[in-house]
Amino acid sequence: MRPGGVGRELVPSSCSRGVGVLLRVTRPGFATKGRSATTTTTTSPRCCSVGLGSRGRGVGARRGTRPLSSTAVLASGTQESNAVEAEVEELVGVRLVRDKESGKPYVQYLVKWQDDYEDSWESADDISEDLLRNYEDKWWKAVKTAAYDVIVSMLIGGRDALVSGVDDELRSALHYACGTGNTKCVKLLLVNGAEVDLRDKDGYTPLHIASGYMHKEIVNELIEAGADPEIKDNEERSALELVESLRDNLPKNNPSVFARKLQLEEVIRELEANLYEEVTPGQVLKARKKRSVEEEEKDLNDTLEAEMGFGSSDATAAEDEDEAFDLSEREFLVQWSESDVEPSWVPLKHMAEDVVEDFDRGMEYAVASRVLERRQVTKEGGEGDEEAPKEEAEMELEYLVEWSDGYENSWEPCSHVSSDLIKLFEQEQKQGQEGEAAPVAELEGISKN
Repeated sequence: MRPGGVGRELVPSSCSRGVGVLLRVTRPGFATKGRSATTTTTTSPRCCSVGLGSRGRGVGARRGTRPLSSTAVLASGTQESNAVEAEVEELVGVRLVRDKESGKPYVQYLVKWQDDYEDSWESADDISEDLLRNYEDKWWKAVKTAAYDVIVSMLIGGRDALVSGVDDELRSALHYACGTGNTKCVKLLLVNGAEVDLRDKDGYTPLHIASGYMHKEIVNELIEAGADPEIKDNEERSALELVESLRDNLPKNNPSVFARKLQLEEVIRELEANLYEEVTPGQVLKARKKRSVEEEEKDLNDTLEAEMGFGSSDATAAEDEDEAFDLSEREFLVQWSESDVEPSWVPLKHMAEDVVEDFDRGMEYAVASRVLERRQVTKEGGEGDEEAPKEEAEMELEYLVEWSDGYENSWEPCSHVSSDLIKLFEQEQKQGQEGEAAPVAELEGISKN
């Protein structure tokens, strides 16, 4: 063990990262015992059950049972008796806000009034049901019919709530846009923050939808935006496996489905070209809060200005700030095994769980030359006491490892040593024992003769 209890993990002496493929950082090929070297991760779907006026969404805003009308209660004072009804021209925006006392979210709509009163944000409780329903229906109709101009106008007044809202099928606007095949609408929703890996009630992501409808260009756009092609639906099918099942279920020797089969084959090739390659990191150097696009652009501009002599770069200082943040928002600086490849930042969603666990535990990956010895110790770390009953002390094996980088030989628990190295060590031990036994057998044979 290294000083401070930092252990070392064994990694293969070489690995290949490939070119032009998506990367998922996985644990080294000589993985910890009991873990797979191809461990992958999925991101838990994120959604905002705004409802956009739909009942039963549980957003903290209870609507009344007032008659349907184009009116809303306009509060003109602190007392409810001072509230008046005013005519509404239309709803032009929506947002989620949090109650200052309880912290619970509730929905507000931006109301455009028929009189000269200034547009104002009003609680959903104070707006008639037909207005809420009309606003919601307008949005879902726009995304289902790829009405680009309507989508743009509505996003201006309610971007965050609209792109994250889901319907009763748990489908977002991006799901429907991917089904229509309108690439322009898909790009618009993505650039406005639509969740690319959100799963509906059937487990379908937008990538499942686009792939199933054979929209090859949209499949490519989603992958470019970071869609995970390995997310499974409720029937344990990735987008690729879904399309393959559609192809395989087509009638055989039927000319009428030939064109559809060709389209499915094109989508399959697109997905296969973008599957993750399992990659072994040389080291995970550090972690930081995931940078936004704006922060990345600012860092790049600061760096360029510093190189040109116009200013000083503070990007490095910003990375080292001791700032508390959600650990699920991290990204990791990975040093690759290839010496000619620069370290790069990898988002959490592309890191295998066990790699992240090793980083959090302070583990270091290193290449071992061989295993020299083996011993049995108690699980607490001390050597086993031969006089103590075995049933009272739980034992485990440790191996003395010789490191290829010249680091001092160290005893490592079995879980830190690859099964291949252990197997090689046991083979050498067996061969050594057989070699010692051979002369004895020869002597016994001579004495018998």
